[in-house]
Amino acid sequence: MNKRYIIYFLTYFCLLNIIVELSYSQTKKEIIEYSGEVFISYDYTFIGESLFKPSAIRVNPITNEIIILDEGNTCIYFFSNTGKFIKKIGRKGQGPGEFLGIETMDIDKDGNIYVFDYRNSRMSIFDKIGYLKNTFRILGDEFTYLTITDDNTILINNARRLYINLTESPSRTIDEIKKSIYYYIYEYTLDGNLLHSIGVVPNINTIKMVNMEYAIGKPFKIDNHYYIFFKYLGTTKIFNQNGEVVQNNEMKNIDIYNEYKSLSYYNPSSTDLKNTGLCLFFNDVIINNGLFYILTRSSIYDKYKFYLYILNNKLEIIKIIMFLSKIEIDKGRMTEIALLPNEKFIHINPDYPEVFLYSIKK
Repeated sequence: MNKRYIIYFLTYFCLLNIIVELSYSQTKKEIIEYSGEVFISYDYTFIGESLFKPSAIRVNPITNEIIILDEGNTCIYFFSNTGKFIKKIGRKGQGPGEFLGIETMDIDKDGNIYVFDYRNSRMSIFDKIGYLKNTFRILGDEFTYLTITDDNTILINNARRLYINLTESPSRTIDEIKKSIYYYIYEYTLDGNLLHSIGVVPNINTIKMVNMEYAIGKPFKIDNHYYIFFKYLGTTKIFNQNGEVVQNNEMKNIDIYNEYKSLSYYNPSSTDLKNTGLCLFFNDVIINNGLFYILTRSSIYDKYKFYLYILNNKLEIIKIIMFLSKIEIDKGRMTEIALLPNEKFIHINPDYPEVFLYSIKK
């Protein structure tokens, strides 16, 4: 009788292992290695200037030109898709088309360029050749994120700045501040009129400012659903039109931890990001042809790795890319990316005022 139970148990255990292994093999994604090279060098000079502190980079879908915000030089640079300088627009100032603090931008499907100036508290909209079309006032700071939807609306994530502005107002009482409601995503028209406020920021910490820091993220809208990719949490939420959460994603079951297994604080029994001892940050998120491209930085103390996860709109992983470049890995700095044809990527690093080009490692 005992032998029979033992045989049943062993058979059940073996079948369970086979099922788990098959499931894992189906979800496990191959990591594709990309190598990098300098695309626009720090010593490349044009009109007596060079890149100083690039803060954002995008590729214009209409002109195929590379658009770079340079916070250090307080302007916008246009480059060809081969890295040749074309022109510069904007300068330091408070007048139309001038800037004081620029760190974020986006480009819509028609090639219009949207630049948020957090020091001027202003959104500026330029056409594809750099002609100023419109401006409107909006609050934000250097942690404000914006994206343009296919419906030609502007999504803003600036709950942190709104909270700071409220606390600095001498007319506000402590009770008013505590009762105030903040949202993850604010949706505006191209004239700056508020359309929707999506996703109430919860009070998960007694310190309100901590909640605001956790609320920082990149917003998107697809098929009347709103997505936010949280910069410091490495997680994502999807909301419906009523602002209700319909999906949470914690980026689980990502097989990127082999390089850390020798470390004493690595937990080999889990591939959950929360339990591995790893910190995961979303440095940038872009969308192209319905797919999300998420640039992440994983770190344990001074150990850095940069991965690009390609996800569908259900947040299922399609592909994983690992960027290989000694400079960025050593310094832990790799900020915004842009997609070029043939699945090549360019990115900026503020500590090294250069643009790097990545392609599949040969």
